[in-house]
Amino acid sequence: MTTGIQVLLPLAAIVLVAGGSLVGWVILFRNAARSEAASDQQGGPTAAGSHK
Repeated sequence: MTTGIQVLLPLAAIVLVAGGSLVGWVILFRNAARSEAASDQQGGPTAAGSHK
């Protein structure tokens, strides 16, 4: 029993850390994509206006 618990606890910790990091990466990628889309929408007309 104790050996099973000692084996399961590290595995559970690894799963939690890996899952949390995956969620963090997904959030970072979504935020980056949103910021890029916003900068493209804001930068397009202003850049064209500056060239004209």
